[in-house]
Amino acid sequence: MADPIDLTAEREKRDGPDPEFIVRDSAGRRMVAFGIDFNFGDSEWSFHIFAYDMADAEERVKAIRETARISGQIMSVTPA
Repeated sequence: MADPIDLTAEREKRDGPDPEFIVRDSAGRRMVAFGIDFNFGDSEWSFHIFAYDMADAEERVKAIRETARISGQIMSVTPA
């Protein structure tokens, strides 16, 4: 007999985000990317964050508003 099929996993493959927009936290929990938009001057800017769900993303944006600070200029990125 064939192994059982995980229908939730199969549905997420079809209906969920592309693999590059999914990460796992240190406990193995799934996190997905959320786009964040903001206005600065006459332009609209955006970046993304990873969160567990929409409510978590909203809480993270709230924390960004309250605690964001510049940690320094980024000079390069070393691929993992």
